[in-house]
Formats: sequence, C-alpha cells, structure tokens
Amino acid sequence: DDNDGMKTIPHLVKLPPVREAFSVALGLDFTLILLNNGEVYACGSNRLGQIGLGDTPSVREPTLIGKRIKAVSAGGEFSLFLTQAGRAYSSGSNFY
Repeated sequence: DDNDGMKTIPHLVKLPPVREAFSVALGLDFTLILLNNGEVYACGSNRLGQIGLGDTPSVREPTLIGKRIKAVSAGGEFSLFLTQAGRAYSSGSNFY
C-alpha cells in the first residue's frame, strides 16, 4: 500500500546488488542503513539536514550518503556516523 509515499505494510527495501544490510538506525521519521561494505544509505525526512546530504529535501528512496563508515546512530532529528578511521561526524539538529 502506498499513500503519498507512506508504506502501511512492510516492504522490501531496494539496496545495491550484492550488498547486505549490517545495521540500521531510526530517527523520528528517517532511516539510516549501514551496509556490510561500509556504505551508508538514508531515506525519509531531511527537514533539518539529518540525512547529511548538505541540503534539506526529503529523500523517498534509499540514497548513498557515505562510505567507509563503521557505525551509525540516530536520534529524533540528528544522525551520528563513526568512520572506519575512528572519526565521529554528525548532521541535523543541534538541540539534542
């Protein structure tokens, strides 16, 4: 079921071929998907830049936003990324 982009029943998320999801993080209304090769895909609301694309339009389909990532985490309207080199990055709201 698809009402204005909302999925009301579970559906398969399309990821790049030959890739497996390693971890997911959920924000208030967005999702981060870390693949086993260190790539991060995101979709959902980007109202405060929480997806980390450098702008704020929402993203309907999983979109590549980072590479060489070891871990992801999300809060209500922010995201955190830990690189394989041990650096931490954040995007989105600074109020949490």
